[in-house]
Amino acid sequence: MERPPTFWELAVQATTSTRQGYNLLAPRFELTPYATPRWLIEACLVRVEQLHGPLERSQARGLDLACGTGRAALVLADYCGRVDGVDFSPFMLAQARAKVAGRSETVFDFREADLALLDLPEKAYDRIVTFGAWGHILPAWREQLLAECVQALKPGGVFATVTADPAFKLSRRWLYSAAFDYSLRLRNVLLKDPFHMYYLLNDTDQVREMFGKFAGVRIRLEPIPRRPHPDLTLLVAVRNREDS
Repeated sequence: MERPPTFWELAVQATTSTRQGYNLLAPRFELTPYATPRWLIEACLVRVEQLHGPLERSQARGLDLACGTGRAALVLADYCGRVDGVDFSPFMLAQARAKVAGRSETVFDFREADLALLDLPEKAYDRIVTFGAWGHILPAWREQLLAECVQALKPGGVFATVTADPAFKLSRRWLYSAAFDYSLRLRNVLLKDPFHMYYLLNDTDQVREMFGKFAGVRIRLEPIPRRPHPDLTLLVAVRNREDS
């Protein structure tokens, strides 16, 4: 039986770049607490379909951003006959491809790409999702990424993600997140290869405000379904159908 990475192994990975850290983590990523639980992805996508579905599966196309080992891509396949996944770690993508091998009922396409340099086809996707990636999506390029996603949605298409509600300053959750983020920023000053993963960047208000800058997009915030979580929100952004 495989074991989760040890603290020492995680510490070693954290001394490398973000990409290389995930390359090293890929074979056992599913055993870490960093992998988004499948129940959470399933519950969120069920809620999206209740609000905006159903899709004609054979004609629908979905995209999983920062797809990692393909957890969300596999759930998207319940609703979309074609599912694309992008990630900057070739080793994580190898795990995703291994997971979907032999699943002939869905066309999967996993490709290596940096979200900061993403180039998506226009009006191509019925569903775009990302889970667990906001800590890696830096302020310098996240607005450009969201603009790319908006133009890639079909009219009526949905972008769905999970964000963290702002913590009260000096609360236990805020102190933990701030301490982690500041220690990582210090690490990036001291070491050559940066490792970017910041808890305070996964903020519901920040993501909602940024989506609000785009015309023709409606935003809805939903409590996490099935197992309500007081600190997390399902954020759904919909491209207007008349925006054709």
